[in-house]
Amino acid sequence: MLFASWMPVSIFAGAPALIVPYTAALGKQPGAAGPLLAATSIGMVLGNALVGRFCRPATRERLAFPLALLLGVPLLAFALQPPLPLVFGLLLVCGAGLSYQLGIQQAFLDNVPAELRGRAFGLSSTGVMGGQGLTQPLAGALASALGPAGAVAAVGAALVTAVLALRRALSPGRRAPDEAEPPEGPTEYW
Repeated sequence: MLFASWMPVSIFAGAPALIVPYTAALGKQPGAAGPLLAATSIGMVLGNALVGRFCRPATRERLAFPLALLLGVPLLAFALQPPLPLVFGLLLVCGAGLSYQLGIQQAFLDNVPAELRGRAFGLSSTGVMGGQGLTQPLAGALASALGPAGAVAAVGAALVTAVLALRRALSPGRRAPDEAEPPEGPTEYW
């Protein structure tokens, strides 16, 4: 469960780290990166507000996997070096994908004994911050080899791969048929 919380957001951190070099590669002034950097935060606020306010807990759990994919798939379009207005929209959508965490938080909470919750959430936060701290310089090194657009697309590919590998952990409300709970109450057989 911790990896499902850490990995997608940690890998994603490499993409915004490359926005200033991306705008420079398009021949734009450094100030052009400002709205793009804000796009992810705006998307995150909107996604968290919509998912947190209008989705029931079970729906949030079902949405965790597709939202985590939404965090990475738009980054693949950077391989085509889209113009800045499209980049703004792509990053806005990615930011909304960060709301995947709302779907896995309850499962994490349910799996941690009450007396260890403070430590568990501290470990979770530390893992996210540590992962983000590692992926940003790695994305920069990748940009040296592939250019900023190629590196952002590579971050997207790595993110999609990680999300697919974590599908089970990102679908905490789904159970395999052999793990399904029996219905409560008397069962009638016809």
